Amino acid sequence: MGKLTARSIKKIPRPTGSGAREVPDDLMKGLVLKVHHSGAATWSVRYRNKHAQQRRLALGRYPKYSVEKARASTTSSVALLAIFPATF
Repeated sequence: MGKLTARSIKKIPRPTGSGAREVPDDLMKGLVLKVHHSGAATWSVRYRNKHAQQRRLALGRYPKYSVEKARASTTSSVALLAIFPATF
C-alpha cells in the first residue's frame, strides 16, 4: 500500500463479508491499520515475543488516533517492548 496518509486511508476499500483488512505502513515497521467491514479502523503494532510468537498491541482507533500519533506510539511501544519483553 505504501506510506499511510489521511488521504490514502480514506481510499482503502472496506472488506466484504464479516472480515477485516490489514494495511501495513511502509514508513513504520510493524504498524498496521486494521479496517473492518463496518468501516471502523484500528491501529496496532505487530511484534514477536521472546518465544518468536507473533503478537499484536492495540494502539487506538482511527481517526481519533491520527497517522502521526500512531507512528509516535509505535516508536515508544517498540522501545518499551525491547526494555520489558512481553512474556505472554
